Amino acid sequence: MSLHTSKNCTAEDCQRLWETVVLPNLKHQKQKMGLNDIQKLMALVKIWGDRSWDAVASGMGRGYSAFQCFSAYEYFSPGEIDTTTRDQIRHNETQLGVYKFNKVVKLGNEFLSNITKEKFANLACQVTGVLVDAPNIPLQTMAEHYNRFSNPDVQKRTFKLVEDLLLLVCMVKMRAYLIQDKSFAPLRYYLPWRFVSTWACRADIIFGRKTAVWSREEDLKLLQYAANKQKFDWKLFSLKLGPDKNRKNTRGRYVRLQERLRYESFDNIRQEYEKQDRNCAAYTSFPKYIKPLQDVLNFPQSEVPSYEQLCHSPDDTILWNYLQSFDKIIIEETLRDLKEVAVHAEQFLKLPNEKQLAYPHEKSKPIDRRKFVRGDSASTASAIHLRKVALKPKEEVENLTTFQMEVYSHFECFKAKSVKTRTERKYLPSVSELLKMAEIHSILCPPKSKVNKENPTDGVTLDDNGYPILDT
Repeated sequence: MSLHTSKNCTAEDCQRLWETVVLPNLKHQKQKMGLNDIQKLMALVKIWGDRSWDAVASGMGRGYSAFQCFSAYEYFSPGEIDTTTRDQIRHNETQLGVYKFNKVVKLGNEFLSNITKEKFANLACQVTGVLVDAPNIPLQTMAEHYNRFSNPDVQKRTFKLVEDLLLLVCMVKMRAYLIQDKSFAPLRYYLPWRFVSTWACRADIIFGRKTAVWSREEDLKLLQYAANKQKFDWKLFSLKLGPDKNRKNTRGRYVRLQERLRYESFDNIRQEYEKQDRNCAAYTSFPKYIKPLQDVLNFPQSEVPSYEQLCHSPDDTILWNYLQSFDKIIIEETLRDLKEVAVHAEQFLKLPNEKQLAYPHEKSKPIDRRKFVRGDSASTASAIHLRKVALKPKEEVENLTTFQMEVYSHFECFKAKSVKTRTERKYLPSVSELLKMAEIHSILCPPKSKVNKENPTDGVTLDDNGYPILDT
């Protein structure tokens, strides 16, 4: 057997591997070794050496096989980098808690100006020196491990209002640094109870940067690329467009364009797309941050909480005290920026849309998709979408009525949602009943389905052109 292996392993190694895989009675076959077992393994290897792994496995006395002991020793042997396990991190929590982070890193205004490469290296040496079992772990890896295992619920907890305020104030404080380096790395010391990547994602959500805006030139490039390629590489093509595009939103934009181009021209799509002011719409949540920040200005400036208090799931009292400890000039600058954005958002919300201009006295109500109201454009468009009936392109329909134009606009909103085909919807009219309605007959496409031999028209009388005869 050993001759057929890729690395020409010995027969003893092949036998150990086979026994480890096929024996189901090993208790710790899929369980990782704890810290005590690893220390005991290292001590036994020093006694027996690597000459007899069977003796090491019997000395463990926990049901480990010889191959498991060999693999664990290769992984946790001294000199390996980034081999800190969960048990080791928990073991070193007490030592890390004793170390005073705030003596080395100041949470004051001079943080960005005082920190240098020498201080970073000195800080890394002092902190990693605490980790006796793994002295080669870098500072960032140690901080991530420490936060993850000392605060396991921090990722699942939702963001509070005070956390959003602290994020905005810190971004204003680090404005010059963010413009130059575009990195949220200093937030590891200002806001240490969450990961840096989590704060960056939260900032993207607040500022609406998750929605990528597409220009006319980018849409044309996308359609030209799709027309010339048989096999799409969306990841490679998104890199050519810009940093705000990725594989997912590039493919999604192409799919939406292809669906709408079947019944609408490209100019009409772009004209409707450019009317949507996404920048102002994304900032409509900013006014809720103004009043709490104004209240903070009325309170006296408090002391900065210790780094240990901020690391371990700080409560609301600690966070509000931490917000009051910031300089009042920075909070006033944050308020000034928020008020400017709030004014633009209010002006955007006051702009009426096309439906409000057409029906100024009608209030918009939520649509109940479980009911069908004939004569209501939204309910009609919902029924057409749920019955999976296609609409004709607008250019092919002559003399569109106002009702039909409303059906087109509502259908565009419903089209982005999926439909469960196996669900019976007896409260909606069938496809044949929809085709016989006079108000929407001219904009519906006949269904492309197999003809029933017993009842070819399914109860619908067709004319010479293949369209159903309408009810009078």
